[in-house]
Amino acid sequence: ISYDLTPIAASGVIEDFDLRERLYFSVLLAGLSKAAASGARVVNLSMGEVQHGDAMIKPLASARKLVRKAKDVLFVMAAGNHSTGETPADAAVHWPSALAITEPNVVAVGAAFADDQTPLVNTALDLTGNGAITLAASGDSVLASRPDGRLWLFEMTSSATPLVAGTAGLVFAVWPEATPSEVKSLLVSTATPLPNDLHAFLNAEAAVNAAMKLGR
Repeated sequence: ISYDLTPIAASGVIEDFDLRERLYFSVLLAGLSKAAASGARVVNLSMGEVQHGDAMIKPLASARKLVRKAKDVLFVMAAGNHSTGETPADAAVHWPSALAITEPNVVAVGAAFADDQTPLVNTALDLTGNGAITLAASGDSVLASRPDGRLWLFEMTSSATPLVAGTAGLVFAVWPEATPSEVKSLLVSTATPLPNDLHAFLNAEAAVNAAMKLGR
């Protein structure tokens, strides 16, 4: 495993909100483009924004264009941790993960507790009801490695998303002819329903077992 941590943008405080947002998404788009160009079949992404104004119309359009161009890549995106309420009116739509609503090669990941799959943050619920969340995975104290070799515990959707991306990678490994949309559908169809049918929780074993049968 190699890590490319080369800075893309200069650090510092940018007071202009629109400029800051444009720079933020320029970094995001540069990362997505580089990953797709490298031949990756799965791209894991944990960044984005909930609120965006007119300044974000062009960057988001560019993100959609990039995702559609890289049709052979499955983009697995964290759905953010911003939803604070218990009603659809309080649910936050997170970008660019909300591209999962329309794009077959984008998976938006919410977070839930691993033991009983109850939502850890409301993004796991897809309260908007528009498909902004594809499925949820554990976002509760997930043990992971850092680029410097150390281990740490992290949580929320940033820890749930790599679990889904890793499972997608395993699915592609045993079912190499699968398309991103087929892998997305498989992840959803093999997931475990969350309480009250609010959403579904990743079942990596079921997904890989199903892919092994399809890949024969």
